[in-house]
Amino acid sequence: MNNKLMICNLKMHRDFDEMVSYKNKILENIEQFKNVVICPPVVFMSLFLDENIILGSQDITAYEDLKLTGEIGTCQLKSLNTKYVIIGHSERRNVLKENNQMFINKIRNTLSGGMIPIFCIGELNPKKFEKEINKQIKCVYNSLNKDDIANIIIAYEPIYNVNKDKDVDINIIIEHVKYIRKTVKENFKVDNVRVLYGGNVDKSLVTNTINLPDIDGYLIGRKSLDIKELLQILG
Repeated sequence: MNNKLMICNLKMHRDFDEMVSYKNKILENIEQFKNVVICPPVVFMSLFLDENIILGSQDITAYEDLKLTGEIGTCQLKSLNTKYVIIGHSERRNVLKENNQMFINKIRNTLSGGMIPIFCIGELNPKKFEKEINKQIKCVYNSLNKDDIANIIIAYEPIYNVNKDKDVDINIIIEHVKYIRKTVKENFKVDNVRVLYGGNVDKSLVTNTINLPDIDGYLIGRKSLDIKELLQILG
């Protein structure tokens, strides 16, 4: 898989027995999962405690000091040997209406726990790409220091195209990823920004972009739920 990082976001799908079966199928094909991060629902994260599986979390608390009911604590994720945390996913940004201060807090908590933030950004309106992306990056990054920013992986997901099953223009993806890199470099003096692509990621898209140096990996949603489809993507 050309050392590309693959983040599998399982969201709220699957019950306990299905998750056990899912994990077993991963272990049966573990050679294909060397750069693959599994992000199960938090209630099932402990099922994936295996030295061969890279574990990620779909969320982390923004209120570490308050110890709120139902939140996911930094020390709890760290105790599970969690490596990555998804932050600012479009569903939390646009449906649950989480705000920039929450994203800032979550990034800081993730980094303080020795984990890597996967910070999601993406435009709702394709005609306002630059304006929306600039705002999403700067409103969060302006409150972080250079070292913190250098340790963040960005996941770019054009929201208007999610779940539309439309072909994605590869040239537009590359243009947008380059713009994201340029924005971070020019405004925050951080080189080597890592950018993943998300949004209807399937076998065809990965095949057509896997050798492009501008894309460091993928945030996979629906297609990660079925092991057969996921294995096809992983190649």
